[in-house]
Amino acid sequence: MKILKRLLFGLLLLLILSVSVKNAGNVRFRYFGLIDSFEIPLFLVLLLSGLLGTFTGAIVGSINRYRLEKTIRRQREIMGKLQAEVSSLRNLTFSGSNDEGNNRVRRARGNWV
Repeated sequence: MKILKRLLFGLLLLLILSVSVKNAGNVRFRYFGLIDSFEIPLFLVLLLSGLLGTFTGAIVGSINRYRLEKTIRRQREIMGKLQAEVSSLRNLTFSGSNDEGNNRVRRARGNWV
């Protein structure tokens, strides 16, 4: 796995290097008149755009992960309460002659006759 990560990193570095060599020309950068225009190498524009996209995706992914972990915590709390209720219902003892015991079971099940 470590070798695979290094290989992928090397390929990514090679890709970035080849893009920078092939796109070494300068472009004029302007942003709706808010920033004075200036010249910047094209590969730098491409690299910064990619990094900004990666950063934005990481933030959105982190927010989604936090929400999912919060939902999992809530569901585990509910599951624990339900398991405790099921085990308390399993531990109920009743016999046919004990009307109060039967009534407790009926109340727990919601079956009032």
